[in-house]
Amino acid sequence: MADNFQREGSESNAHVGRAFEKLAKEVLNSSGIPVVENHAADVGIENRLKSHQFVGCEDPPVLVECKSHC
Repeated sequence: MADNFQREGSESNAHVGRAFEKLAKEVLNSSGIPVVENHAADVGIENRLKSHQFVGCEDPPVLVECKSHC
C-alpha cells in the first residue's frame, strides 16, 4: 500500500474527485435541482473572500462540496 493516499486502481485522486462530482451533479439534476459544475461562489469571512468553484446553482441557491473517502 502506497504512503501517498493515492486510490488503488485509479489514475489519480483528481480523476476520482471529478468522477464523484459528475455523479453528484447527475443525481441532483435527476432530482430536479439544476446544478452545474464550476459554479463560482465567494467564500470567506468579511473582506477576506475568495472565489471558489463548486457544483451548484443560483436558483435554488445550492453549493455542493464533494468529498470522496475510501
